[in-house]
Amino acid sequence: MERIQGWRRSVILKLVAFSSILVACWIFISSNEGTTRLFSASASYKAPLESSYTCANGFIIHDHCQVEYLKRVVNTSGRAGLNVERVLCRTQRSQASSVNVVFGLGQGTTGTHAVSYALQFLGLRVFHFAELYEQGHPERRLAAQVVPNARRGLQELRNALYQPPETCHDMLDRFNFSVLVADTNPSVDAFFDFPLNELALEFLNFFPESRFLISTRSAEGWVSARLRDHGESAQAPYLRPCGHPLRELPRNAAISLFNAHRTFLECTLMDRLPSNRQLYVDLWASNLSSRDSWIQLGDLVQHRNSFIEDHCRFPREQRLLCDRETNMN
Repeated sequence: MERIQGWRRSVILKLVAFSSILVACWIFISSNEGTTRLFSASASYKAPLESSYTCANGFIIHDHCQVEYLKRVVNTSGRAGLNVERVLCRTQRSQASSVNVVFGLGQGTTGTHAVSYALQFLGLRVFHFAELYEQGHPERRLAAQVVPNARRGLQELRNALYQPPETCHDMLDRFNFSVLVADTNPSVDAFFDFPLNELALEFLNFFPESRFLISTRSAEGWVSARLRDHGESAQAPYLRPCGHPLRELPRNAAISLFNAHRTFLECTLMDRLPSNRQLYVDLWASNLSSRDSWIQLGDLVQHRNSFIEDHCRFPREQRLLCDRETNMN
């Protein structure tokens, strides 16, 4: 009799545990309905513990994303730490715009060309950094010429980042970000590439109603490709790398800073934005699905195209492959 009762208790306990798991799964699924899924779920972000950071100037940082980021940067590179402290160890500017556009906050050499072309195919007017030097597609080159305020503003930001630190920070502190969206008839729907990643916090602060896309890849692959393709002009991967070339960093430090910066952006976006206004893209992911990628990108920017979703590969280069190859260069 005791054996039967023990068996019954065991069965009941297992049923209760199984029911708890089912309820937890239902809650998780319900809470994620209607949200934009990710191209590739980021595995690098883990919510850090609440903490604070006391800066050399006495300012205390309480934002947990900024605290963890600054600690990692300071421990990796003293030079990088000084630049990032200059950004975070103060009260952030409160001025903000209600403009709703798309900002690609991924580093250059993470597929920003490909993603910006994908958005163009979905009908958006996209400004990629390459257009400052008229290296893009002829149609996009024309777009850059008819949005003079955006062009002039991005050029000013670019020039500032190559100045010595004090001059660079002063120029960036004075910059009016509203000039980037001052063009009308036509206006710019999306901005990509340098210097958006380097000034990501400014863009997040000034354009809180916008949508943000982070293109990424492995840190090791990025460092190698960035040095190979951009050499002297490549800058270190962190917030406001004023006058700090990538080539002057040890490889391990560059990899560490890249990962720390990506984690900081993921943490900040998760804290500030609903999931349907942020998206992560990894064109090097082995499980990348063209159809799902088009759908998720279309949902983010609210521009869906069923023909492209069903017949075209998501571009890994500056061309669109559909039923037959069409060269877009």
